[in-house]
Amino acid sequence: MEVKIWSKTALVIYRFLENFTYALDRFVKKLSTIIDAGDTFARTGKIMSLTDDKIDLINLKIIIDDILLKLPKGRGKLIILRYMDKIPALEIAELMGINIRTYFREINAAENSFEKALNLKIAKNEPMFLRLLNQFWIRQVYEEWQDKLKEGEGTLKIPIDSTADEITKMIMKNLKRSRKVCDI
Repeated sequence: MEVKIWSKTALVIYRFLENFTYALDRFVKKLSTIIDAGDTFARTGKIMSLTDDKIDLINLKIIIDDILLKLPKGRGKLIILRYMDKIPALEIAELMGINIRTYFREINAAENSFEKALNLKIAKNEPMFLRLLNQFWIRQVYEEWQDKLKEGEGTLKIPIDSTADEITKMIMKNLKRSRKVCDI
């Protein structure tokens, strides 16, 4: 597990964490309303697993929030503008009242500071981070960043406006495909 890739992954998925935990809630609720006595044990196990996933996602959000709040000199704000708000570099430079070269120097320093802080959190919570990588959507972003960094590219294009309904459908499709849960 590479910290640089985890750092980029965490920044990209941060904006989806709230919608994804909401989608997990909806999926668990749907699972719990199915009445099929023959599959109760499997469904209960899946509900428990999804609840554990939700707890890990909430803890990840708390970790990222904590890191962003503790970054020096407004670097947290730069990261939020770039990764969460998806504002282009030139606009951020204008908003911050800095030239574009300063912006790139500062965003690089902010990303490095975030990466170092995340490395400490990973060391303390490695089992949680490994469990998070088992979630298909996080694994997908992680692997895309892995490929991008190997190719020397610094940007990753993923959908930025996924709704809870779309995420719920994505979860259900993936779970059905892997045959880990009963048909709904």
